Amino acid sequence: MGILDIVAAPAWVRDKFEVFGESGGGRKVSTLMARLAAKELFHRAIMQSGALLRVRNATDPTQEAERLLREVGLRPDRCRELQ
Repeated sequence: MGILDIVAAPAWVRDKFEVFGESGGGRKVSTLMARLAAKELFHRAIMQSGALLRVRNATDPTQEAERLLREVGLRPDRCRELQ
Protein backbone atom coordinates (compact mmCIF):
# COMPACT_ATOMS: atom_id res chain seq x y z
CA MET A 1 0.00 0.00 0.00
CA GLY A 2 2.89 2.36 0.73
CA ILE A 3 4.22 1.97 -2.79
CA LEU A 4 0.78 2.81 -4.19
CA ASP A 5 0.87 6.05 -2.18
CA ILE A 6 4.29 6.87 -3.58
CA VAL A 7 3.02 6.32 -7.12
CA ALA A 8 -0.17 8.34 -6.51
CA ALA A 9 1.57 11.34 -4.88
CA PRO A 10 3.07 12.93 -8.02
CA ALA A 11 -0.25 12.62 -9.85
CA TRP A 12 -2.05 14.27 -6.93
CA VAL A 13 0.46 17.12 -6.93
CA ARG A 14 0.11 17.55 -10.69
CA ASP A 15 -3.69 17.60 -10.49
CA LYS A 16 -4.13 19.65 -7.31
CA PHE A 17 -1.04 21.78 -6.77
CA GLU A 18 -1.67 25.51 -6.91
CA VAL A 19 1.01 28.17 -6.91
CA PHE A 20 0.54 31.55 -5.24
CA GLY A 21 2.60 34.70 -5.30
CA GLU A 22 2.16 38.23 -3.98
CA SER A 23 4.01 41.27 -5.33
CA GLY A 24 7.36 40.02 -6.64
CA GLY A 25 6.10 36.49 -6.13
CA GLY A 26 3.13 37.35 -8.36
CA ARG A 27 5.56 38.30 -11.10
CA LYS A 28 7.34 35.00 -10.70
CA VAL A 29 4.05 33.08 -10.84
CA SER A 30 3.00 34.85 -14.04
CA THR A 31 6.41 34.14 -15.58
CA LEU A 32 6.13 30.51 -14.51
CA MET A 33 2.72 30.28 -16.19
CA ALA A 34 4.29 31.46 -19.46
CA ARG A 35 6.94 28.72 -19.43
CA LEU A 36 6.03 25.66 -21.47
CA ALA A 37 8.45 23.57 -19.38
CA ALA A 38 6.33 24.32 -16.29
CA LYS A 39 2.99 23.56 -17.94
CA GLU A 40 2.43 20.27 -16.11
CA LEU A 41 3.83 21.35 -12.75
CA PHE A 42 0.72 22.95 -11.25
CA HIS A 43 -3.04 22.93 -11.59
CA ARG A 44 -3.87 26.61 -10.94
CA ALA A 45 -2.12 29.85 -10.14
CA ILE A 46 -3.00 32.89 -8.04
CA MET A 47 -1.24 36.23 -8.46
CA GLN A 48 -1.84 38.96 -5.95
CA SER A 49 -0.43 42.06 -7.63
CA GLY A 50 2.87 42.02 -9.42
CA ALA A 51 1.64 40.23 -12.53
CA LEU A 52 4.16 40.41 -15.34
CA LEU A 53 2.32 42.17 -18.15
CA ARG A 54 5.26 43.46 -20.18
CA VAL A 55 6.29 40.26 -21.95
CA ARG A 56 4.24 40.24 -25.11
CA ASN A 57 6.37 38.05 -27.33
CA ALA A 58 9.43 35.82 -27.32
CA THR A 59 11.86 38.63 -28.19
CA ASP A 60 10.98 40.88 -25.21
CA PRO A 61 12.90 38.82 -22.61
CA THR A 62 15.90 38.58 -24.94
CA GLN A 63 15.96 42.33 -25.47
CA GLU A 64 15.70 42.92 -21.70
CA ALA A 65 18.59 40.52 -21.07
CA GLU A 66 20.72 42.22 -23.73
CA ARG A 67 19.97 45.63 -22.17
CA LEU A 68 20.97 44.37 -18.73
CA LEU A 69 24.23 42.92 -20.06
CA ARG A 70 25.08 46.25 -21.71
CA GLU A 71 24.35 48.09 -18.45
CA VAL A 72 26.72 45.92 -16.45
CA GLY A 73 29.33 45.80 -19.20
CA LEU A 74 29.16 42.10 -20.07
CA ARG A 75 29.13 40.46 -23.47
CA PRO A 76 26.44 37.79 -24.08
CA ASP A 77 29.08 35.05 -24.00
CA ARG A 78 29.98 36.13 -20.43
CA CYS A 79 26.42 36.35 -19.03
CA ARG A 80 27.09 33.54 -16.50
CA GLU A 81 29.22 36.06 -14.59
CA LEU A 82 25.97 37.68 -13.43
CA GLN A 83 25.44 34.70 -11.13
